[in-house]
Amino acid sequence: LVANTSVTTTTLLASGTATVQTLVSNTSISGNTFILNGNVATTATTGTLVLDSFATATYRTAHYIVQVTDNTNLYYHSTQIMLLHDGSNVYQSEYNIIYSNSVLGTFNSVISAGTVQLQFTAGAATNKTIKVLRTAVIT
Repeated sequence: LVANTSVTTTTLLASGTATVQTLVSNTSISGNTFILNGNVATTATTGTLVLDSFATATYRTAHYIVQVTDNTNLYYHSTQIMLLHDGSNVYQSEYNIIYSNSVLGTFNSVISAGTVQLQFTAGAATNKTIKVLRTAVIT
C-alpha cells in the first residue's frame, strides 16, 4: 500500500508492508500478537475511576503509559504500569514515576466479572485529565 495523500476507510487490509507517514486510528492498532490503544478520562473527585478495561480471555499482559494533568494547579504526573493476570488475580508493577510537584493519585488493578480494570484514585478533588496508552499481548 502506497498513498501519497490519504486513504479513508472503515476497513483497510494490507498484505506485505504498508508505509505511512501518519497513522490515525479512532480505536486501536493491532497485530498478530498485540494491540495498541488509549483512553482519556477526567475527574474532579477523589473517587475511584476506571481508566481502562479488557476481557481476561483476550489479553494476559498489558503495559500502560499514564499521564495525569491537574488542570487546576497545572501539576503533572506520569508513570508506567505493567499488569499480568492469571484469570483470578492481577499482578501489578508501577515504575518510572515522575511528577512536577507531587504524586497526583494512586493506581490499582482488579478483576471484576472477567474483566481486568486499571483504576485511578485522585489524591485531591481538583480537575484532572488522565491519558492512558495501553500495549497488550494477546492471550
